[in-house]
Amino acid sequence: MRVALIVVAFSLMLSAAQQQPAESERDTNKSAPPVWQKEPDQFKGVSFDATSAEAKKAASFSFCQNELAIPGLPQPVGQQTCILRIDVTEHYSIVCYFKFQHDRLQQISGDFPSKYYEEVRGLFITKYGDPLATAHENVQTNAGAVYEQESLTWRGKKICLFLSRFGDSINDGSISFIPTAALEEQEKKSNAQKSKALQ
Repeated sequence: MRVALIVVAFSLMLSAAQQQPAESERDTNKSAPPVWQKEPDQFKGVSFDATSAEAKKAASFSFCQNELAIPGLPQPVGQQTCILRIDVTEHYSIVCYFKFQHDRLQQISGDFPSKYYEEVRGLFITKYGDPLATAHENVQTNAGAVYEQESLTWRGKKICLFLSRFGDSINDGSISFIPTAALEEQEKKSNAQKSKALQ
């Protein structure tokens, strides 16, 4: 069952990020964004700016495939996705998708059985520290069942990490590593579009 569109978007999660007081003695009224102390520069040995060749040397991918063209849409140029299965326990795995554009890693996404969300949540907090923002929303399936969504956000100088109890369905949780620069560019475009719509 697909989760309805009321699932919180990444941009909404980011806007809910908490603020921490700045350390500046000049103006104690100002605040600065919280700092992600445990921001990583790689995941499973693969650097976030790795080429596909470098990634294949660092990780044991199940397989890699080039993206196929979809009729009516722009031809995907230099797009490749590599699959990495991470066996967390004998009961479940996290399946990760390393997406490359023009031979450079652009994004990592993954899914896992949502019933193990609390365990995955604990593992991520232990490794990456407390999230900088937490959002809770009710999500509704097409059948009308309502579940509580929890979405965690870590935002660093170079990379952002998202962890959600539910992804595309109530059966799957999701993770995403997205370059901060790419996310900021998406936010600028979104804000510009909203501003234009109100003119």
